[in-house]
Amino acid sequence: TFACIVYDSSGNSSQNPKVITATLPDPRMNNAVDAWNEKSDGWLGTKTDCFVNHEKNLEATGAETFDDLPATFAELADTWAEIVTSNSPIVYQTEVRDINTDVTVSPLVAVEASGTYTVKMRHATDAEGADLSALPYTDLSQVSCRYIQFEITVTGTTPLIRDIAPILDGEVLIDDQNDIDTSGLDTATFESLGVGHFKIGVSKNIAAITSAQIVAKQGVGGGWTDSLENKSTTLVDGITPAAEFKLYNSSNVLADALVDVQLKGPKA
Repeated sequence: TFACIVYDSSGNSSQNPKVITATLPDPRMNNAVDAWNEKSDGWLGTKTDCFVNHEKNLEATGAETFDDLPATFAELADTWAEIVTSNSPIVYQTEVRDINTDVTVSPLVAVEASGTYTVKMRHATDAEGADLSALPYTDLSQVSCRYIQFEITVTGTTPLIRDIAPILDGEVLIDDQNDIDTSGLDTATFESLGVGHFKIGVSKNIAAITSAQIVAKQGVGGGWTDSLENKSTTLVDGITPAAEFKLYNSSNVLADALVDVQLKGPKA
């Protein structure tokens, strides 16, 4: 919620503040090779002794059975956590994250939980492959890898995980390429695949494209759209990585225009 009071040059202020309530997106991170949120993604990892409750938190399962309950309802406690002893610890393992290429990163994992928690990781390079199941978990540290996985363990009387937000911190390059005529001839970083269909290759030392977007369409009216078809492709002359786009006019027909493109990714 934002509140604003306006002052004029004489120091007079508005009587009532303007109040605006808005839902903001995640903050921008200039040096994040990758970042995601396990809760927002639906807790896709492996859950041990816990489940997703009605508030979309990871709650501990009960450590007891019906035989452990008292004989009458009057003897029951007021809350479920008091009625049934919770399993402890609870463990959540993220899915294996693919960064698309070997990159040096410093993993940071923000955890919101009830109880005492630990965060471990395991990782592998492109040559070692995506199967990390035989690897041990270790403490967080700077690593060079393509694949990475985290394990969060929470211990307590009623352990609960509300949020897990991993960030892979590393050097990121931004490649802005402006005034690209999509109807023009192929260049060192541009390849036409037909009307409104083209590829843009990196012009900086980017190892893999993590974000690719057309940031401006020059001299066109409203209603134009674009589609990112692929951000891990190659130009015909071998430049890699490259991103592939399609550009549509207001009639939803492929069309050419003058565009500005931004490619972003970890430094090679």
